[in-house]
Amino acid sequence: MEAFQDDYESVTEEPNQYIKDLVVRTFVPLAKNFVEIDQEQEVENYNNYLSFFISLHRKIFVKIAKTFD
Repeated sequence: MEAFQDDYESVTEEPNQYIKDLVVRTFVPLAKNFVEIDQEQEVENYNNYLSFFISLHRKIFVKIAKTFD
């Protein structure tokens, strides 16, 4: 688990604890009782990420679409 944490920190210019935890949980599934996950916070974080992702791609789409005008 520490290897994934170290790897994330070494390749990221602006480390974020939430993203680091997400990366670790993705590649190293934890036992249910090993870590306590705040489900409401996870949903809020996911929704924020999704909004950011959609907004970013919308901007890129508009930029690309304008090049075809």
